Amino acid sequence: MAYVVLALGSNVGNRREFLVRAVSELDDIARVVAKSKIYETAPWGYSQQRYFLNAAIGIETACGPLELLDYCKDVERRMGRVKTIENGPREIDLDIIFYGGESYSDEDLCIPHKRWRERDFVVTPLLDLLDAGFFDSGFFSEQKKLLKTMSRLYPPFSAF
Repeated sequence: MAYVVLALGSNVGNRREFLVRAVSELDDIARVVAKSKIYETAPWGYSQQRYFLNAAIGIETACGPLELLDYCKDVERRMGRVKTIENGPREIDLDIIFYGGESYSDEDLCIPHKRWRERDFVVTPLLDLLDAGFFDSGFFSEQKKLLKTMSRLYPPFSAF
Protein backbone atom coordinates (compact mmCIF):
# COMPACT_ATOMS: atom_id res chain seq x y z
CA MET A 1 0.00 0.00 0.00
CA ALA A 2 1.16 3.51 -0.79
CA TYR A 3 0.34 6.76 0.95
CA VAL A 4 -0.48 9.46 -1.58
CA VAL A 5 -1.44 13.13 -1.51
CA LEU A 6 -3.92 14.41 -4.09
CA ALA A 7 -4.83 18.05 -4.70
CA LEU A 8 -8.38 18.79 -5.86
CA GLY A 9 -9.80 21.88 -7.49
CA SER A 10 -13.05 23.02 -9.11
CA ASN A 11 -14.34 26.32 -10.48
CA VAL A 12 -17.36 25.31 -12.59
CA GLY A 13 -20.91 24.66 -11.44
CA ASN A 14 -21.42 23.48 -7.86
CA ARG A 15 -17.74 23.51 -6.94
CA ARG A 16 -18.16 22.00 -3.47
CA GLU A 17 -20.30 19.16 -4.84
CA PHE A 18 -17.67 18.38 -7.47
CA LEU A 19 -15.00 18.10 -4.76
CA VAL A 20 -17.17 15.86 -2.59
CA ARG A 21 -18.09 13.66 -5.55
CA ALA A 22 -14.46 13.32 -6.67
CA VAL A 23 -13.44 12.09 -3.22
CA SER A 24 -16.27 9.55 -3.20
CA GLU A 25 -15.27 8.39 -6.71
CA LEU A 26 -11.90 7.36 -5.28
CA ASP A 27 -13.50 4.89 -2.84
CA ASP A 28 -13.06 2.01 -5.30
CA ILE A 29 -9.27 2.30 -5.30
CA ALA A 30 -8.30 4.14 -2.13
CA ARG A 31 -9.01 4.73 1.52
CA VAL A 32 -9.14 8.40 2.49
CA VAL A 33 -6.94 8.89 5.54
CA ALA A 34 -6.98 12.70 5.88
CA LYS A 35 -8.81 15.67 4.35
CA SER A 36 -7.95 19.36 4.35
CA LYS A 37 -10.40 22.18 4.69
CA ILE A 38 -11.80 23.58 1.46
CA TYR A 39 -10.37 26.95 0.38
CA GLU A 40 -11.59 29.50 -2.16
CA THR A 41 -8.64 30.75 -4.19
CA ALA A 42 -7.88 32.95 -7.17
CA PRO A 43 -7.25 31.20 -10.48
CA TRP A 44 -3.64 30.54 -11.44
CA GLY A 45 -2.22 30.92 -14.93
CA TYR A 46 -5.43 32.10 -16.61
CA SER A 47 -7.13 34.82 -14.57
CA GLN A 48 -10.32 35.40 -16.60
CA GLN A 49 -12.34 32.74 -14.80
CA ARG A 50 -14.24 32.06 -11.60
CA TYR A 51 -12.41 31.50 -8.30
CA PHE A 52 -11.60 27.89 -7.42
CA LEU A 53 -12.42 25.74 -4.45
CA ASN A 54 -9.31 23.75 -3.55
CA ALA A 55 -8.56 20.96 -1.09
CA ALA A 56 -6.13 18.10 -0.53
CA ILE A 57 -6.61 14.55 0.64
CA GLY A 58 -4.25 11.90 1.93
CA ILE A 59 -5.10 8.42 0.71
CA GLU A 60 -3.85 4.87 1.02
CA THR A 61 -3.96 2.85 -2.21
CA ALA A 62 -2.66 -0.32 -3.81
CA CYS A 63 -2.49 1.43 -7.20
CA GLY A 64 0.86 2.28 -8.71
CA PRO A 65 1.50 5.88 -9.81
CA LEU A 66 0.44 5.44 -13.44
CA GLU A 67 -2.61 3.36 -12.57
CA LEU A 68 -3.65 6.06 -10.09
CA LEU A 69 -3.09 8.79 -12.69
CA ASP A 70 -5.26 6.90 -15.19
CA TYR A 71 -7.99 6.49 -12.58
CA CYS A 72 -7.89 10.20 -11.66
CA LYS A 73 -8.11 11.21 -15.33
CA ASP A 74 -11.05 8.82 -15.76
CA VAL A 75 -12.82 10.43 -12.77
CA GLU A 76 -12.24 13.87 -14.32
CA ARG A 77 -13.75 12.70 -17.64
CA ARG A 78 -16.76 11.06 -15.96
CA MET A 79 -17.42 14.29 -14.09
CA GLY A 80 -17.46 16.27 -17.33
CA ARG A 81 -14.00 17.76 -17.59
CA VAL A 82 -12.94 18.71 -21.10
CA LYS A 83 -9.60 20.49 -21.48
CA THR A 84 -10.03 23.54 -23.70
CA ILE A 85 -7.67 26.18 -22.24
CA GLU A 86 -4.43 25.49 -20.35
CA ASN A 87 -5.14 26.25 -16.66
CA GLY A 88 -8.70 27.10 -17.68
CA PRO A 89 -12.07 26.41 -16.06
CA ARG A 90 -12.80 22.86 -14.96
CA GLU A 91 -15.43 20.86 -13.15
CA ILE A 92 -12.72 18.93 -11.33
CA ASP A 93 -8.95 18.68 -11.32
CA LEU A 94 -7.16 15.86 -9.52
CA ASP A 95 -3.37 16.09 -9.23
CA ILE A 96 -0.99 13.62 -7.63
CA ILE A 97 1.29 15.76 -5.46
CA PHE A 98 3.21 13.09 -3.55
CA TYR A 99 3.32 9.31 -3.88
CA GLY A 100 4.94 8.10 -0.68
CA GLY A 101 8.50 9.32 -0.66
CA GLU A 102 8.98 8.31 -4.29
CA SER A 103 10.13 10.36 -7.24
CA TYR A 104 8.84 9.56 -10.69
CA SER A 105 9.03 11.35 -14.00
CA ASP A 106 7.85 10.66 -17.53
CA GLU A 107 5.93 12.61 -20.17
CA ASP A 108 2.58 12.11 -18.38
CA LEU A 109 3.45 12.30 -14.69
CA CYS A 110 5.98 13.99 -12.43
CA ILE A 111 6.10 13.09 -8.72
CA PRO A 112 6.46 15.14 -6.64
CA HIS A 113 4.27 17.50 -8.68
CA LYS A 114 6.75 19.91 -10.26
CA ARG A 115 4.98 23.15 -9.29
CA TRP A 116 3.42 22.32 -5.92
CA ARG A 117 5.71 24.71 -4.00
CA GLU A 118 4.69 27.66 -6.21
CA ARG A 119 0.98 27.32 -5.58
CA ASP A 120 -0.56 28.65 -2.38
CA PHE A 121 -3.76 26.79 -3.25
CA VAL A 122 -1.81 23.52 -2.98
CA VAL A 123 0.47 24.37 -0.06
CA THR A 124 -2.26 25.66 2.27
CA PRO A 125 -4.36 22.45 2.10
CA LEU A 126 -1.15 20.42 2.52
CA LEU A 127 -0.52 22.28 5.76
CA ASP A 128 -3.91 21.01 6.99
CA LEU A 129 -2.76 17.45 6.24
CA LEU A 130 0.48 18.19 8.11
CA ASP A 131 -1.53 19.38 11.13
CA ALA A 132 -3.68 16.22 10.90
CA GLY A 133 -0.55 14.06 11.19
CA PHE A 134 -0.73 12.58 7.69
CA PHE A 135 2.93 13.33 7.00
CA ASP A 136 4.09 11.60 10.20
CA SER A 137 4.82 8.32 8.40
CA GLY A 138 8.44 7.81 7.44
CA PHE A 139 7.48 7.98 3.76
CA PHE A 140 7.13 11.75 3.90
CA SER A 141 10.08 12.85 6.05
CA GLU A 142 11.48 15.29 3.48
CA GLN A 143 8.07 16.72 2.61
CA LYS A 144 7.24 17.12 6.30
CA LYS A 145 10.43 19.12 6.95
CA LEU A 146 9.76 21.37 3.97
CA LEU A 147 6.10 21.92 4.88
CA LYS A 148 7.03 22.80 8.47
CA THR A 149 9.36 25.48 7.11
CA MET A 150 6.74 26.71 4.65
CA SER A 151 4.05 26.90 7.34
CA ARG A 152 5.86 29.91 8.80
CA LEU A 153 5.94 31.67 5.42
CA TYR A 154 2.39 31.18 4.18
CA PRO A 155 -0.37 33.42 5.47
CA PRO A 156 -3.50 31.34 5.97
CA PHE A 157 -6.38 31.49 3.50
CA SER A 158 -9.87 31.65 4.84
CA ALA A 159 -11.60 28.29 4.63
CA PHE A 160 -14.73 28.30 2.47
